Amino acid sequence: MSRALRAAVGLTLLAMLAAGGCNKDLVLWQAGIPNWSTKMKVASVVTRGDFLEAQLEMKGLDLVSWVPASEACRTVLTPGNEVEYNEGNPGGTWLSGNLRCAATGIGSLGVWRDRLPRPKNRGGAIIARAQADYRKVYEDAAFVFLRGRFPLAGKIGWVGLDDLIAVVPNDPACEGPIQRTVSSMQYTPTGPRVLTLVAGDGACPIQGLITPYRLTTPDRLFTPYRRDVPAPADASFERGA
Repeated sequence: MSRALRAAVGLTLLAMLAAGGCNKDLVLWQAGIPNWSTKMKVASVVTRGDFLEAQLEMKGLDLVSWVPASEACRTVLTPGNEVEYNEGNPGGTWLSGNLRCAATGIGSLGVWRDRLPRPKNRGGAIIARAQADYRKVYEDAAFVFLRGRFPLAGKIGWVGLDDLIAVVPNDPACEGPIQRTVSSMQYTPTGPRVLTLVAGDGACPIQGLITPYRLTTPDRLFTPYRRDVPAPADASFERGA
């Protein structure tokens, strides 16, 4: 479906449902209409390395967004704030007054997967597989960040497949994939798990995707991921907690 056609379909749905008192913000968000805004409330924010994990909500939708831990993003995504989500770049942009905070990653992968048109498949759900390689770059009590190549991220519309951070739980199920640094990556088109790293007996669900190069600033150069090159010492998201 082209971008223009998707926008037209979204507007049609909105016109049909608005008269019935339906949740227009949810309809707009699900339609993915470029440059349209929908309102959400910031439920919580946690700092993890160079990023903020923001939980947002509105009627019918709970969403996790990953953003840079910048002063602007901390101000926009203050718990309790009502913010606007603007569709226009991968992960969207959060707006509050004159301040903007562009997302650098997404959580709630099932929500993003289910937002996309699904291909017709007469044989049932097909699990796609590919090889992922990565290294651990951050760890806290809840999550581990794995930076590397995750080729199936495009299945849910994410970008930069050759250099991503996959956010995985810091629990026993993920120990094998984390230690191996090379795993089979799986994409499932239905069900609670969307992207999974599998190594040996371990099946590790990916719970977020972050694009690290969006942290580049004039005084901080982006170092592309290469599996055979050691992590740079001057990037905090490459040093760990």
